[in-house]
Amino acid sequence: NLLFAKSALLHPSTPRQEQTNLKTRAIQGSRSPAARERLYGSAAASGARLVTLTGDTHTSWANTLHDASGSLRGVEFGCTSVTSPGLGAYVQDVPDLGDQFAAANADVDWYKVDGHGYTLVTLTGDEVTSEYIEVSGILDPSYTTQSVASFRTSRTDEGMTALERA
Repeated sequence: NLLFAKSALLHPSTPRQEQTNLKTRAIQGSRSPAARERLYGSAAASGARLVTLTGDTHTSWANTLHDASGSLRGVEFGCTSVTSPGLGAYVQDVPDLGDQFAAANADVDWYKVDGHGYTLVTLTGDEVTSEYIEVSGILDPSYTTQSVASFRTSRTDEGMTALERA
């Protein structure tokens, strides 16, 4: 199995081949380690508390982001798709793929490779909460929703805390 992962989501220490025998290949482009370090440096220099919302992976992520030296730099909420297929539609013979990927990657707190839905993000002056809502189906207008995970980060003088389950 070949797993494509955005290098912005891969902690610099993540090995390219894990115990799961899944090969990872970073998608080339602006998501290089150098670009990630520049982003972290800019955020730190400006005093920003880095909270990112990302998409286009068609899967759900919750990541605590560290720079190459291991310093906490922010958090990332990867928002799933409403209808587009995610990685789980293509890699079906690894039922715990998301758990394996999170276990192998220091920055990934949670990863769900299948399902459809949306991410409800709540911002206050002191914290950010992200709730991952999954819909029961995408082909029938009669559907139900279910919260599948929720994470929180809090403001500190230096930035944001590591993610914790909410």
